[in-house]
Amino acid sequence: MGDKVLVVDDSEVALQVIKDDLESGGFEVLLAHSSEEAERMVSSGPAPDVILADVMMPEVDGGSFCRKIKNN
Repeated sequence: MGDKVLVVDDSEVALQVIKDDLESGGFEVLLAHSSEEAERMVSSGPAPDVILADVMMPEVDGGSFCRKIKNN
């Protein structure tokens, strides 16, 4: 497998479409249904090479999530 990509989106359909596209390109794909789930994944294991986050999510939006991850 190639680089590891963490995809964060509250839409199951969007997650599956993006996952299929990225895996066909040789990427290893991790999925998170919320920014909270993604934050746990990032802090508990090897960091992904890239994080792709939906901008408009309930509770914590993608921009706030990325700033929080970057600051940690």
